[in-house]
Amino acid sequence: MMSLASALPAQTSEAAGHILKAAQWNRLYPQEKVYLHLDNTAYFLGETIWMKAYVTRSDTENRSNISRVLYVELNGANCR
Repeated sequence: MMSLASALPAQTSEAAGHILKAAQWNRLYPQEKVYLHLDNTAYFLGETIWMKAYVTRSDTENRSNISRVLYVELNGANCR
């Protein structure tokens, strides 16, 4: 029978291996976050919407140079 104390080092090294693989994945395929700033919380039909978008890298929080184009789709869920 294996004791819990003897199983811990194997689990620790296995977890470290997963952390290393995740870090390598993040270096190869960095993720981006999109921030969209709007000038209002609601709009009437025909109003102009002013917005500014920022795309940042999730690992450095600096502006990203990975994506060149950001598409924004505005849905009027409560439009009648």
